[in-house]
Parts: sequence; structure tokens; C-alpha cells
Amino acid sequence: NQLFKSLNWIADQIRSGKRDFLALENEARGQIEAAGFKPDYVTVCNSKTLEMAAEDDEHITVLGAMYTSAARLIDNVSLG
Repeated sequence: NQLFKSLNWIADQIRSGKRDFLALENEARGQIEAAGFKPDYVTVCNSKTLEMAAEDDEHITVLGAMYTSAARLIDNVSLG
């Protein structure tokens, strides 16, 4: 589904060295909207604290939720 694709896209970008988490979150929300869905949230967090990830964090979780016409979907992808 689109949420899974967008969260994995962020994970791939982080693995390739990109660390502008806000820009990645915004791009993923745009991907979800472009696919015809309503994003609820997309956020890059420290896996242990679930606070906003810092550039030097090694353990990162990408969290997201979106609305379809019938349901609210949630998912996450962890790195590190």
C-alpha cells in the first residue's frame, strides 16, 4: 500500500545518507496525497524515545498513518 511504500522510501533515503528528516517527511506526505489518500502523520523518530530523530541517531523508526475512504492505516519501519 502507499503508506508502506512512502515509509520505506524514507528509510531508503536515510540509508543513503540523507538526514533532512523534515524534508523527507514532507515529501512522503506529498507522495501519499498524490496517490489520492489523506496523510494523518509521517514522522522520523528515535527508536528508543520516539522523540524526533537527531541527525546522529543510529536507531530510527519511521512512523506514519493515513486515511483511505474506508479506514485509517498505520505502519512503521525501523532502521539500525
